[in-house]
Amino acid sequence: MRINSKCLFTMTMIYIYLPVFLFIAGWTRVPVAMITIVVCLLFLSRMWKQLGEEKTEYLTVQVWTFLLGILIIAAVCICIGLGGWFSQSGDWYKHNAVLHDLIDYSWPVIYREREESMLTYYIGQYLLPALFGKITGSFRFAEIVTCIWGIGGVFLVYLQLLMTVRAKGGKKQLLTLFMLLLFCGMLLPCQTVLKQIYGDVMYSAGDYHWLSVESIRLQYRSNLVMLRWVFPQCIVPWLVVLLFWRYREKTEYYILFMLPVLLFASFSFVGIAAMGIGLTIWHFIYRGDKKEMLRRCFSLSNLLPGILLGGIFFFYFWGNVKEIKPAYMSFAVQSYSMRTIWVYIIFCLFMFGIYAGIIWQENKKNPCYYLAVLQLLIIPFFKMGLYNDFVMCTSIPALFLLELFVIQFLLKETGDETAEKCEKNNIRNVSKDAESRGMRKGILIVCLCIGIWYPVLELSDNIMAKTPGNMSADGYGTMANFSDRNNTDIQDDLKYNYYTYDLEKTFFYRYLAKHH
Repeated sequence: MRINSKCLFTMTMIYIYLPVFLFIAGWTRVPVAMITIVVCLLFLSRMWKQLGEEKTEYLTVQVWTFLLGILIIAAVCICIGLGGWFSQSGDWYKHNAVLHDLIDYSWPVIYREREESMLTYYIGQYLLPALFGKITGSFRFAEIVTCIWGIGGVFLVYLQLLMTVRAKGGKKQLLTLFMLLLFCGMLLPCQTVLKQIYGDVMYSAGDYHWLSVESIRLQYRSNLVMLRWVFPQCIVPWLVVLLFWRYREKTEYYILFMLPVLLFASFSFVGIAAMGIGLTIWHFIYRGDKKEMLRRCFSLSNLLPGILLGGIFFFYFWGNVKEIKPAYMSFAVQSYSMRTIWVYIIFCLFMFGIYAGIIWQENKKNPCYYLAVLQLLIIPFFKMGLYNDFVMCTSIPALFLLELFVIQFLLKETGDETAEKCEKNNIRNVSKDAESRGMRKGILIVCLCIGIWYPVLELSDNIMAKTPGNMSADGYGTMANFSDRNNTDIQDDLKYNYYTYDLEKTFFYRYLAKHH
């Protein structure tokens, strides 16, 4: 079975942009929606045509590998809660409530049961299932579509990953799938070391997600944990990271690639946007024709979608961002004292630093490698949200890009690749260089196996938690129950994170949104 890069690119852009167009059509007034969608389609078609004129690459996948990949991804997604057949994590109370409201309310979703407000959240991954739920009048059908849409998205990530790392042969392709589903930093030894340093103050030992020492909470989650807890916020960012890497020279299309992420995961958008800006600056400094770089950066394909689509997203989310929230939920700098600086050092070392160090030799001239590592070093100095979701979600693009480089390193044949490199650089001792590379690969495999232990445990625990009856985390029912800033019985993260209040004072509601 052969899959060409143009076909894969087309499927990826449809997956990313279909929810965006549903949002524009469902939330904004007809003239705004028509102009924005037409402009985006115009530049998407131009990009598709230009990329199609370049050399087409082909991915060869045996039928049994293709089918086994779908089966494994479907089994994992179902076992971690998609579709409601197995136990769902705590975040699914929110996922299911948002899905209910997108089905039961007119778009845009306006709550009037308590304090008048508009649902303001990263709803991209919910919209297509919600549309099917509206058409059929069935939440259960929407749940099943959510499962299918999620499985399809993860499989699309898998195919894009295979194309990007050029994985040839069934064994390498299954190894890539294994890495996609289970890649994780070495959280277990990280917790163990910090427990020895801080004792009972480090009370997150044994937890599969984070470190929690005094007032510091950090988490660089595994791919499986993100799929289990925040699947609407990771699938599209993964796809966009792969597009960014494959077409990193196409600066004139960065906005078209990256901007949709904002509707799926705003913190992830911060990460991928910073990466795009960083690479653009690098290009500007080290590439000869600076006028050409400026022309491409400020091309119409960046400016018009950026102004129209970006403006809609900005004013939609700004209604929530400007809301005055409790100080502990607001964006802030995470300070480290001489006592707690070891939390940061050990966290960075075990969660990505050892991996990054092992593959440095192969990536020392790769600016994207340095951008990913730099982001992962900087992100823990900030915090936002009750559980510091800023660190967890903003790190998604950089972690996935680092994972991409790790997979590339693992899949390359040690002897052949090293001999070619040594000949090019006039290195005489080919065997010594090959030995060094093989040793680093062995250390990396051991480290990856240690990191994978927690995702495997989480998957196992979720499967074992299955009991007879409905496993769907559907306790909230609707987000309308929490739309009340004056109710002290409602948790702060519920009554502030999902709504725009004072609608008549917001630009989006007054000038852009449909009224009903």
